[in-house]
Amino acid sequence: MCSRDFHVVAQASCGGRELVVMQVVSRLNVVDKKRSLRHPVMKGLIEHPHVPEDREPLAAGRIFRIQQNSMREMILAGDDVVAAIKEAGLTGFAFERAWVDPNSPRFSPLDPRTWPKP
Repeated sequence: MCSRDFHVVAQASCGGRELVVMQVVSRLNVVDKKRSLRHPVMKGLIEHPHVPEDREPLAAGRIFRIQQNSMREMILAGDDVVAAIKEAGLTGFAFERAWVDPNSPRFSPLDPRTWPKP
């Protein structure tokens, strides 16, 4: 994980466990919004972003934000970052697979059953 991607906001100790509060600050423009899946109710929001193959290297090893609209952002993390967080035994994270390959033969933007599973 790239240290410029986040700021440590607070640190504490509770019952012998170290606690850290992080704020993700990096924003990357790697999502193809036209090929991303929109939220079924809130049409302007991206439910599952599409990152084209040529932009994937920009997101590798990063935890970052993408702008949804003027009020909302989504935090994304590369698979290697998720693996490192899990391997380190860090808690307080909930991960859901977000990236979608709209060219997959199993994928249908109209059928949520074909969308990526967490």
